[in-house]
Amino acid sequence: MQRIADAAKDHDAAALKKLFSTTAREKATGLDDGLKYFLSVFPSGFKSWTGPEDGGPGETDENEGGNQIRELRPFYKVSANGRTYELYFADYTANQVGPDNLGLSAFEDHKATGTSDVYVPQK
Repeated sequence: MQRIADAAKDHDAAALKKLFSTTAREKATGLDDGLKYFLSVFPSGFKSWTGPEDGGPGETDENEGGNQIRELRPFYKVSANGRTYELYFADYTANQVGPDNLGLSAFEDHKATGTSDVYVPQK
């Protein structure tokens, strides 16, 4: 989360893009536009962030034939520009089966007011 917050503060789309897995960067449609949109929602970065919410990140930990796969799916509360957002991302922190999948595979920001702006860079 700290690397996402730092990239948002610095308005560094390239740094955000590097956090995504090789597979996500190759297969995502509109990744660059999505990152530009995300940074436009947080023009001064995050004022604050807390989390992960709901007792910690969701986590999937699998073992396929002795090969570890771990995916984290945390939700954070992010404050910026007088609004509160929920930030979700899916991050493969271990993947010995598909090392090109290491890194972020999904990323969303939702306004906590009930309406949502969603960015999911996969498909």
